[in-house]
Amino acid sequence: MDENKNEDLTCAPILFTGDTLFIAGCGRFFEGGAKEMFKNIEKAKTLRGETLIYCGHEYTLNNLRFALSIEKENEDMINKMKEVEELLKKKKHSVPSTIKDETLINPFFRTNFYIEKYNTQDEVKILNKLRELKNYF
Repeated sequence: MDENKNEDLTCAPILFTGDTLFIAGCGRFFEGGAKEMFKNIEKAKTLRGETLIYCGHEYTLNNLRFALSIEKENEDMINKMKEVEELLKKKKHSVPSTIKDETLINPFFRTNFYIEKYNTQDEVKILNKLRELKNYF
């Protein structure tokens, strides 16, 4: 037990994200805006790296296609795309992911990497731009 967080470290933590976060993606901004989604993502990023993420839908392949349109050379995204394609060919699913993996493959977790690309320090604006691009992808 981690006495500081009252957390059992002997079992894998699980996060059920419904329609908020997906593997390599995030949900649309319906009831909240980019600021609220950014807070949700930042909170998720504080969880242990091995935290399993269970999302509400299997959008991984399309999300990775979008992610690679943003970061064409990202080896983690390329490798995950190959892995997911193989899983889906075998009629298996790509869920769950982990917080650690999402920090490598999910552009919505990686807004700090796009500061120069989008010419702003404001990560909420970057998140909003990414979501707009994804909406029309």
